[in-house]
Amino acid sequence: GGEIMKKKLIPGLIALIKNESDLKKIRNKLLEFHPYDLASIIKKLEPDSRFKIYASLTNKELADIFSYLEGEDSAELFHELEESKGAAILEEMDVDDAVDLLQEMEAEKAADYLNLIDSEIRADISYLARQQESSVGSIMTTNYIEVNQDCDVKEAMKILVREASDAEVIDPIYITDAGRLVGILDLKTLIIARSPLQVKEIMKTNYVFAEKDEDIEDAAGK
Repeated sequence: GGEIMKKKLIPGLIALIKNESDLKKIRNKLLEFHPYDLASIIKKLEPDSRFKIYASLTNKELADIFSYLEGEDSAELFHELEESKGAAILEEMDVDDAVDLLQEMEAEKAADYLNLIDSEIRADISYLARQQESSVGSIMTTNYIEVNQDCDVKEAMKILVREASDAEVIDPIYITDAGRLVGILDLKTLIIARSPLQVKEIMKTNYVFAEKDEDIEDAAGK
């Protein structure tokens, strides 16, 4: 089937990228493969082969490849790019993929990228698409990220990165004091905050509660 065919084709692709200097030829070859396949090989390539890929594909095509890269790999490779190029690629990514990638980075680096990207996209990134269901109970989750109000923002970012893959909700982050909810913190606010600063200094305390069987429309009207 197709998979066996791919396994045979990939070594040829790697050799072609390595030996070919004509970016147009490289581009045409790359476009025969799914971004998922390209993501699976890009880490194994020599840096100069990777740079040929970066140079021969559009930002949108590169965004598709980066969205298939796992964890640390995505940030590590992303740092090879010029910052302005990286920002342009982030703008082309789906919001949830962009958030995943930013969370793999050091907070300062993530903030640098956020400063470079379009403000509307920046707003979308910090307001992750919520699940649209008809009652508040259906979107409630016990699987959220909780940080103590006395945490420094750098520590909070580490907690976020560590727990993000298991949490259903990473924005907002719930701020507690002795286990009691005392505030919420937007992801964007945390990403651009700088240590030394405690989360209680930047959290919001005027959040809205809703009863779990209330209709979303009613709850949203509060």
